[in-house]
Amino acid sequence: MQRDELQFRALDAEARFEYQFALLIFATLTLSIQFSPPMGASMRCLLIAAWLFFLVAGVVAGWRLSKLPLAYRLNWGELTQAELVKNRKSQLAEPTFTRGLAAGRVLDADTKQPMTLSDYTSMVEESEKNLKEITSRREALSRCYQIAFWAQILLFLAGIVCNGIFLGMGLLEKTP
Repeated sequence: MQRDELQFRALDAEARFEYQFALLIFATLTLSIQFSPPMGASMRCLLIAAWLFFLVAGVVAGWRLSKLPLAYRLNWGELTQAELVKNRKSQLAEPTFTRGLAAGRVLDADTKQPMTLSDYTSMVEESEKNLKEITSRREALSRCYQIAFWAQILLFLAGIVCNGIFLGMGLLEKTP
């Protein structure tokens, strides 16, 4: 398998996990609301806290799901731009290419006009600048994404704990 196909499969598996985890959070919230036993007012605050934890975890999961296409585009853009920079730099290292630039035999892809060595060098520098910009945007999104992931996990676990304590206290109240 090629690297692009393996990366696509890995990203697809990650997206499926994200989606299924969001479904699990909302399913747990729904079941917690639907099957909550009647209790006294003192224990209600635990149940409402669990519902709020589940709800906020679900909203965070939805935010993360909405950012997946942007993350994929930035990842793909970074790979494409890095490949472009590598190819352009390798072309500059070839003596025949630089002689072609000096003789005016290399055409600009957009204007179809002959390029000079300084034009091509500035194009390489611009590509490097674009690569740095894409990389910094991807890293910033990755940091936010990681923080949101751990917040989602911790909120979900807090909801499970609050719901478990609520149900456990309910069982203790019913036993004589």
